[in-house]
Amino acid sequence: MHNNWAFSQLKQAAPNISAGIVSADFMHLAEATSELSAAGVAALHFDVMDGCFTPQMTGGPPWVKGIRHENMVKDVHLMIRDPLTRLPEYVAAGADVITLHAEMNGDLGSALDFIHGAQNANDSQRGVMCGLALFPETPLTALEKHLDQCQMLVLLAVDPRAGAKQPPLEMIAERARAARQLLNSADHETLLCVDGGVKVENIDAFAAMQPDLVVSGSALFKGGAPQQTAQTMLKGLARA
Repeated sequence: MHNNWAFSQLKQAAPNISAGIVSADFMHLAEATSELSAAGVAALHFDVMDGCFTPQMTGGPPWVKGIRHENMVKDVHLMIRDPLTRLPEYVAAGADVITLHAEMNGDLGSALDFIHGAQNANDSQRGVMCGLALFPETPLTALEKHLDQCQMLVLLAVDPRAGAKQPPLEMIAERARAARQLLNSADHETLLCVDGGVKVENIDAFAAMQPDLVVSGSALFKGGAPQQTAQTMLKGLARA
């Protein structure tokens, strides 16, 4: 059995941020990730989209493999069709966390089992943490069958299939409360992540949802001061 380094790191750092690097300026990515790490950001978040499961298309395994920071968890969110056949590539690319969608095509249970049994490419003593994501309109009941197979529940606060449209924050908050109740009733510990639309202006509202992790992209990278922005957001999360 491999140890789950990523789970321990994220739990210890909670509440924290996973930085969505799809929004980053890749000409200055190394500098930005160093600033984020210095601010205390725990993870780098890779939104992997194939243009089929969602309309957008981003990078694949080489993109994931080519970007890393020694002190940050590599958090890979797969929004691709039938990811089971592609999982070995993302494990080999160094993913510390792989999040699948409850709405995916194919055998979700087998895909989750594969992640549980995977050896981390960054350290053979580590495993790979398993996340399970839901689009905003998917009911929480969709994950009940597989809740015991995931270590992090990811609630999308925006829908990438609809131009990143965000529901009202009140709806997201209600969903997060219901998710937390569900996780508290489970027989094993599962982290709660809220993904999308997180920025300085609404960090208090997201903090009140009591997530262990939030995913923020453009808010961190577009202002030109990622370290300062991250510090402000982390302070906001800690106030809850």
